[in-house]
Amino acid sequence: MAKQASIQLKNLTKEYVTHEGTGTFLAVDHINVDIASGQFVTLLGPSGCGKTTTLRMIAGFEGISDGEILLDGVRINELTPDKRDSSMVFQSYALFPHYDVFDNVGYRPCK
Repeated sequence: MAKQASIQLKNLTKEYVTHEGTGTFLAVDHINVDIASGQFVTLLGPSGCGKTTTLRMIAGFEGISDGEILLDGVRINELTPDKRDSSMVFQSYALFPHYDVFDNVGYRPCK
């Protein structure tokens, strides 16, 4: 069984430039969350409230505008997805269409 870790989000923020390039849009607004090792947590909210963006930042697929992500107390903001001891299952068909569910979930890139 995989090791369970604690996750802390400290003032985590994601800001995007608008499509017109004339301003910014705040997708995640300085959230603070402490998730203890072994704790089961669900993000619940309406479409567009920042749930997926938050998960993408934790996984390293989305850059962070401000704040910190700590995994077992270690800051992981600058680590690439393959260097983080975490994983993410995409909500849409985003991985390998020629793999079954087991192989997509278990996929690990060569080091």
